[in-house]
Amino acid sequence: MKYRTFDKIKNSTEFLLGFGTLAYIKTTEISHQFISGNIPDLLYPITNYTSIRATWSKKPSLPLAFGIAAIGTVAEFAQYFNLYHGTFDVKDIPMYFIGAGIAYGIDKITFNKKKADLENKL
Repeated sequence: MKYRTFDKIKNSTEFLLGFGTLAYIKTTEISHQFISGNIPDLLYPITNYTSIRATWSKKPSLPLAFGIAAIGTVAEFAQYFNLYHGTFDVKDIPMYFIGAGIAYGIDKITFNKKKADLENKL
């Protein structure tokens, strides 16, 4: 139970840090096109994966990471066909998958480390 509570706190903290970073990047103070255009597309899947993982999943989920990236891709194509507000940018699609991959990779590494630590304590 102790580890489950710790996981929720860790994931919530990661979500808040990601959301805060996203809010900072979206401010008008940062005008560099790469940072303001691509970094949020990396952060969206990371924060979404972390928040969903913290609330519903007990272990790392590759289908969840892939699904989040796929939803971002669908939204990007909806922008292309003017079904969704925004500007279509083909560079956003790989950023969604890279961000989801980063989120899943970090989650998998930290989950395996916590699992090994728990097994060593037993």
